[in-house]
Amino acid sequence: LPHCQYLRRTQNVGRAAIRNFLIREAHGDWILFLDSDASIENKQYILAYKMAIKEHSSFDVIAGGLLHPDHCPSPLVSLRFKYEKEADKLRYADIRNQNPYNKFSVFNVLFKRSVFELCRFDEACQKYGHEDTLLGLELKTKKVPIVHIDNPVIHVGLETNEVFLRKTDTAIQTLKQLGPKLGTNPRLAQTAQKLKNWHIAWLYKSCYRLFARSIKHNLLSPYPSLRLFALYKLGQYLK
Repeated sequence: LPHCQYLRRTQNVGRAAIRNFLIREAHGDWILFLDSDASIENKQYILAYKMAIKEHSSFDVIAGGLLHPDHCPSPLVSLRFKYEKEADKLRYADIRNQNPYNKFSVFNVLFKRSVFELCRFDEACQKYGHEDTLLGLELKTKKVPIVHIDNPVIHVGLETNEVFLRKTDTAIQTLKQLGPKLGTNPRLAQTAQKLKNWHIAWLYKSCYRLFARSIKHNLLSPYPSLRLFALYKLGQYLK
């Protein structure tokens, strides 16, 4: 394809490091991050970003957002689908702009190149999870202006329930390792800290051990419960 490069690395250096590498390789005044498992449904997708650059000229980051298919493509991906469809309710631009740095995602976002003279992805994030969160916190600290627009792509690369649980476990381990850098920003860490402050974390862990197998059985089924998923994540975090 004209004006395109395909770059293949011989080693997986991690999600943060590879993004920093791509930033160095890219050309132009604006850099668009778009995940490979995104489906572009809007035929005016690039034009929408070009118009946003003109309309929001004082902003250095323009986040287009993401949504998910209307119907679950398979019972095998029911947990990720159900979780994301619930999250989609808060992914419209008017809601995201109320707290623009919260739950920051680079799934579909446009950066002015100058942003990366101030910020970079934290390469301590070598495994899955929270590199977006850390970048959002740094953008907030450096007072980089962000605007959210409704120019979503559709996330079609939903993992099976089993794979999604494994990725969730990895993200929780990353959250524990990054701890001080993330502060108490993630809700999971906030809830765990409250249980510790109330001196009942041990009780929750004991109950979780009793029901962990039943909870996991539900989450791997075609009809998973998001309430149980929240309990699972808290149990794994405390464990």
